[in-house]
Amino acid sequence: VSTQSTGATSSARPPPKTLLELHQQQQAAAPTAGECTVPDEDEEVSNHFKDIPIDFLAKIQGVLLNNGADIANSLDVSNFDLKVLEHGLVLKGYRADVVHTLLAQWKNAIDEQIEQQRRIQAEIDAAAAAAEAAFEAAEAARRAREANDAAEAARLTQLAEQARIRAESERRKRARRPRWRCAICGRMGCQVAPYIEGYDTIDY
Repeated sequence: VSTQSTGATSSARPPPKTLLELHQQQQAAAPTAGECTVPDEDEEVSNHFKDIPIDFLAKIQGVLLNNGADIANSLDVSNFDLKVLEHGLVLKGYRADVVHTLLAQWKNAIDEQIEQQRRIQAEIDAAAAAAEAAFEAAEAARRAREANDAAEAARLTQLAEQARIRAESERRKRARRPRWRCAICGRMGCQVAPYIEGYDTIDY
């Protein structure tokens, strides 16, 4: 998915007189992270950063890297000092009020995306645990049948069926794992502006 700007400002447009006008012209000409989205699947938000100018997101990434942040660590990115970020972005040519507004929007998007990742991983873990429990229950029933213990085999078979139903229910909740890719650098694992590129089926 391309994240590079292909637009250009019109030669007839007068040059900006203020940094705010410059930002407004850049925002009108540059793509947003929303252009990196894919169709939503499972009614999930595929891109929390779609309304933020992509040039602004790129500068956030630059400030984070210049200050030694681990951009592959979601908590390191989310907990980075916003005052340091604001200062770095102002030095890159943005007005302080513009930085404050867009940075608050980015921080909210980061927190929502981290919570989404946490919820998805919890669903995957629950489905995996249910699948393991169903397998163990089925194995216990098989061993009882091989031991010719009819009563125990009947009891364990019933438990195994209940476990299988639970496992199937959990699997339907999370049958696919999302692939996250950064809208800025295109790397998988970068946490500055991750969006869902697509899904892979999970083999529980």
